[in-house]
Amino acid sequence: MEKEISSGTMLGIVLIALAAVIGLGFGVFAIAKGVANEGVVNVQDNLGAVSESAFTDFDQKIVTGTQVMSAYKQFQGKAVAILINTQAMTKGVSSYKQHENIYMFKIDQKGYVNYNAILSKDADGKLPASAEGGDPLKDTGSSGLDLKDGIVSTENGFSIDTNGKVIFDTAIGGFTKAGNCEFISSSAKFDANLIKDASGQIVGVAFTQLAQ
Repeated sequence: MEKEISSGTMLGIVLIALAAVIGLGFGVFAIAKGVANEGVVNVQDNLGAVSESAFTDFDQKIVTGTQVMSAYKQFQGKAVAILINTQAMTKGVSSYKQHENIYMFKIDQKGYVNYNAILSKDADGKLPASAEGGDPLKDTGSSGLDLKDGIVSTENGFSIDTNGKVIFDTAIGGFTKAGNCEFISSSAKFDANLIKDASGQIVGVAFTQLAQ
């Protein structure tokens, strides 16, 4: 009889312990899941903050040529258009010969070369006007960009290929080669203005070299 009671008691203790372990496991899982979800939200929020803060230095600021080249490297491969106008472009100096297809826009009658993500000249995602490497860029460029109150606005998005992917121009060899209009002197000064689409989303930065 004592043996039967002992066996029953032991079984009860085992079942209670097992239930406690299972309950504790579910509790730990629930807490871990909640922390993980909160972590994902925090990471997303932080990424959003970084994305916005990345443009702070280029919002109606005067920057150096070094900062312009750093901006390209910072946004390289991302859906951010980098538009650059140099004094040499305005004067009709030839472009870098090894830059095959140069996509351009005009803002206030000044020509800007579009590097990195290429903006579209229309709502269909078509490429803007282009020039061949080695040609003067003074009178080349698509319209569709307006500068008002320190912001460059566009009604269109990015140029896309047949697969719907954004088209990029990574040919920046002219940045460091003196004697062409794409050359960027580290000591040169540029006006920096953000480019925004119709929804107010930042889609790029326009740099305009100041006369010295």
